[in-house]
Amino acid sequence: MTKRKLDNYEESFKDFSVLFRRRINEDIELWRSCNPEHAKGREMAYSACLFELKEALEKNGLTLADVGLAGYEVPKSDQLE
Repeated sequence: MTKRKLDNYEESFKDFSVLFRRRINEDIELWRSCNPEHAKGREMAYSACLFELKEALEKNGLTLADVGLAGYEVPKSDQLE
């Protein structure tokens, strides 16, 4: 893969990462107001997306750290106030 193409992938993943975190932060309010089973389902869906993102990054020689998600974990729905 060329350096230019890799840079484009990295920028795209960074953009996605920002939107991903923003969406989760917006949804936390919803998680607080919905029933616990529904909130857990949303948490699991976001966790699956994070896992898929990690896999896609690795296929392109990148890590979560490269896109600003080093150590990021989806908030646990049962630990929200």
